[in-house]
Amino acid sequence: MNKNSNGYKIKDFVLLGIVTAIYFVLYMVIGFATAGLNPLLHAFSPAVFSLVGGTVVLFLMYKVPKFGILTLQTLLLFALVTVIGMGYLPWFISSVVCAVLADLIAASSSYKSTWKNGIGYGLMQVGSSAGGIIPAMFFAEGYKAEWTARGMTAEQMDASIAVSTGVIGVVVLVVTFIAGFIGILIAQKILAKHFK
Repeated sequence: MNKNSNGYKIKDFVLLGIVTAIYFVLYMVIGFATAGLNPLLHAFSPAVFSLVGGTVVLFLMYKVPKFGILTLQTLLLFALVTVIGMGYLPWFISSVVCAVLADLIAASSSYKSTWKNGIGYGLMQVGSSAGGIIPAMFFAEGYKAEWTARGMTAEQMDASIAVSTGVIGVVVLVVTFIAGFIGILIAQKILAKHFK
């Protein structure tokens, strides 16, 4: 490992907290905005968010190029989501598994390869998206019961499940991965002047 992979310092955790808070706000704004428009657009909200969130995550990777930074960011994000009552175990599992894979890929180039960062971030977004698609595809009744108990209507859940299953669900995952990769390409252009 090179010197950038050394242990974390207090300033790294402070930056992680600040960056994750910004990421969380953007994530919630885009999620709520798409949910208010229609279920299909909301299914694609991780893809839409990827185009914006890529800059925040790449900034974090550039500033703290240490193994596990993407997993830590995902854990902190999920803690914030859980505090507001939106935590959900399948979402947590898929998000963390994909974040660990993202770290393994991006860390193999010390978070300096745009391609590896793009693949890693694309996987992170797939993990987020899969948290709603996998339960809708394989555990629809339990998924519906969980979220209607949290305040969603049966009609809203039926619409959500309809746009998260079958071919549409697979398309959402593929588009989300591609959007994540593109989000990193956009971020690289935006941040290039600051991180030469």
